[in-house]
Amino acid sequence: MRGARLAVVEHAASWVASLRGPRRAVFAALVGAISVLAFAPVHAWPVLFLTFGALVWLLDGCHARGESRRHRLK
Repeated sequence: MRGARLAVVEHAASWVASLRGPRRAVFAALVGAISVLAFAPVHAWPVLFLTFGALVWLLDGCHARGESRRHRLK
């Protein structure tokens, strides 16, 4: 059971890291918008456990290929 959960998390991480172009930008905007729920007046701070992880996966995707810095940050 634990191996199945780990496989799901690894698949999600690789999917997020592989996003490119407009899909990557929209995903980053959505995750950022969800992160705002941690602030007042909602104070839903547990949402940060999910959204920060997704933002880190996006950063991991910047270095996934051997492209130049200009192309990685598009």
